[in-house]
Amino acid sequence: MAQIKKFIGYLLIVVVLFMTVISVLSIWDLVQIERIMNKSFKTLLILFVSTVVILVISANLLKDSGTNTKHPD
Repeated sequence: MAQIKKFIGYLLIVVVLFMTVISVLSIWDLVQIERIMNKSFKTLLILFVSTVVILVISANLLKDSGTNTKHPD
């Protein structure tokens, strides 16, 4: 599970860096991609939300049963 989290984290970092480069090039009018940027931001938002949902599910539902955090009485 830790390897999947690392992979998703690195994938999101690469996507953010790619979109940052595209955005800067678009600001300087080196690339004219207004519709592509709009779609890219929507895609990034969807990836981010789905990653958060997956991490919440894995953190809460897929816990190891051996890690019991109850306090002894």
